[in-house]
Amino acid sequence: MDQYRLVTTTKEYSVVAAFGDKYRIKDENEIVYFAVQIQISKVHNRVYEDMGNLELLRDAGMHMLERFESISCVRLDGRAEFLEILYQHMKPAVYRIWYGYHVEPDITDMILPKYQYLHEIVRKAVSSYEVYLTCSFPDPELVYITVLFASWLHKEGKLIQVQEKERAVVVCTNGLTVSQYLFVSLSELLPEIEFLECLSLRDFYEYDKDF
Repeated sequence: MDQYRLVTTTKEYSVVAAFGDKYRIKDENEIVYFAVQIQISKVHNRVYEDMGNLELLRDAGMHMLERFESISCVRLDGRAEFLEILYQHMKPAVYRIWYGYHVEPDITDMILPKYQYLHEIVRKAVSSYEVYLTCSFPDPELVYITVLFASWLHKEGKLIQVQEKERAVVVCTNGLTVSQYLFVSLSELLPEIEFLECLSLRDFYEYDKDF
């Protein structure tokens, strides 16, 4: 029901509804369906784009890139061009994520074996998009973002610079404050090691990532 209300407040819906009224299409589900198909496609008419929301989407992309560069210690040369590619990808992706559409094809099994470390950096950097979306970034969608970064880094000859570090987790049973202090302190003292997460003993026994 929330997704339905979200669709009916968009400009794409208004345009499709006007089209439906002109050609006597009375089925509301059909109108919603066609509006969603336009939104999740890469076909956009700038006349109908909400410039305020698009600026927020651009800002989220900039923040993600800055976070990625900070974590990976690699700065992209063609930042403006890459941000435009990221922005064009995210415009339809936003609607796919909001409406729960599954991106096709799912390339997770193809990409992760080769780019798992890069994918983990992208996962940490994607928080600005999650704020924009007000939800978690689905992993199948996140894999496509990883591919964008991998392709651009390869183009600039910098993929090799995103070297995989030794990875560790911090396990502490003395409460959240002490745990976070240990996590921050160890991350600063040992920059050659990537500390993934701070875990309780219980969480540690259920942890399934490589470290």
